[in-house]
Amino acid sequence: MFLSQEDDIGRPFEALFYACYIAKEILQSQDNGLERQLVIKAEKWCSSALALAERILRTRPIVTFFTFWISADVSPDSLGFELQIYRQLKVLNLLLFLRPPLQTSIFNLLRTLLTTPQPTNREQPSILAHLGGDEKSHIPLLIELVTDGFTDPETRVAVWQYASGGMASQQQGLAILLLFGAETGRKTANKPAVVEDKEEKETLLRKAINMVVDDDLKLTQILDRQVFGGVPLLQKN
Repeated sequence: MFLSQEDDIGRPFEALFYACYIAKEILQSQDNGLERQLVIKAEKWCSSALALAERILRTRPIVTFFTFWISADVSPDSLGFELQIYRQLKVLNLLLFLRPPLQTSIFNLLRTLLTTPQPTNREQPSILAHLGGDEKSHIPLLIELVTDGFTDPETRVAVWQYASGGMASQQQGLAILLLFGAETGRKTANKPAVVEDKEEKETLLRKAINMVVDDDLKLTQILDRQVFGGVPLLQKN
């Protein structure tokens, strides 16, 4: 179903991401007396859906290529499934704030979305355009998660990998915000109109540099303590 390049790609996708919609509704209403068991169930259901979507993104280019090679019924240049993910970015961004345990799964999905091979004749869809203004909360959250000592180590790693994926992709607008913290005006595709601001802003790049400086360039400890949150590098890999 997920390899289909026809318009009906929306049907299986909606079934997959239905868990995210339900989780959003439940998590937004959990202060209204909902049972804790129901909230946890929704979280696990959503996490499983996100993990499945991430695995589909990782394996789909390979499977699509061989399916096309065998039958020519599937176009290797289609981005149907990926485009559906981009259209859910506002929901995913909201879930990042509603439920911290979902953050690792979401960032892993976004990282894979950015690093999935792109057709040579197409430009990668814009993260900023699909966030639709929510980058004003998205970017500060990334910066907070990599510096907050209470952030789950696995989540911190996922954030760094997502940011790295953004730098290596066609997401020029996202890279500008992460590196320089510039505010954006009207967005055109992946290239935001940068509004000059002389005030120094907190950026992911500045946070990373400060981590290095604060550790007196003890590189053997930086990866272990700051980035990987005390989890040995080899063990993490």
